[in-house]
Amino acid sequence: SMFVEAGLEAGALGYVLKTRMHSDLVSAIDHAIAGRLFVPSLTSLRAIALAAGPGRHAMLLGSEPRLFLDDVSRLLAAAIRRGDMAATIGTEATRNGISERVLAKGCDLAKAIDRGTYVTFDAAGALSQAMVDGRLDTDRVAAFVNDLERSRLAVSASNLTVVGEMSALLCAGGHYEAALQMESTWDDLTRGLPFLTVCCYSVAPLNEGGPDLFPNICASHSAVCHAHPAFSRV
Repeated sequence: SMFVEAGLEAGALGYVLKTRMHSDLVSAIDHAIAGRLFVPSLTSLRAIALAAGPGRHAMLLGSEPRLFLDDVSRLLAAAIRRGDMAATIGTEATRNGISERVLAKGCDLAKAIDRGTYVTFDAAGALSQAMVDGRLDTDRVAAFVNDLERSRLAVSASNLTVVGEMSALLCAGGHYEAALQMESTWDDLTRGLPFLTVCCYSVAPLNEGGPDLFPNICASHSAVCHAHPAFSRV
């Protein structure tokens, strides 16, 4: 609402819905103390991100894959309808789930793909290109970001919305240092670009990485959302 936007413009670092006060409030306070924006949905994040300038880098946290798909599909469908460019870097299940949901929302996905305003990448394949001898090659990540920016310019899109799972796959495989480096590198490379990047994470792999993984992953993001229904981090 305009009251929320006005509050954020005045310096607030987030808001919590009354219906989700119990599950979201503690997390919202933690993120605000760390200087990150907390919002209850990707829809609200998108409106704020457009007004906040380039380089918005967000985390979507949850435990139920279907909820990720619902949230990110709404975000991508809205971007496609606006004429923005959208990209998914995910597993086959994620890419297929998004396609089904975006089509169900009435978006002409075939037209967007043909125009180049919607592109998809296999997350594991993208990682295989970015990793050399088990280590992240930041130059290759930079080349990937540059390709995305050239594609955005080629279709004359004002903004690019990216939904990604590369770092989540690294965490799931126990490659925590590479995941942290990926997030930090991506943040550095996209900070001055008109990108909204949403990184999707399940809670369990983050908890398995030790007590420092979650705050360190968060540190590379400027905003955090919870997939509904929200959860309390343990």
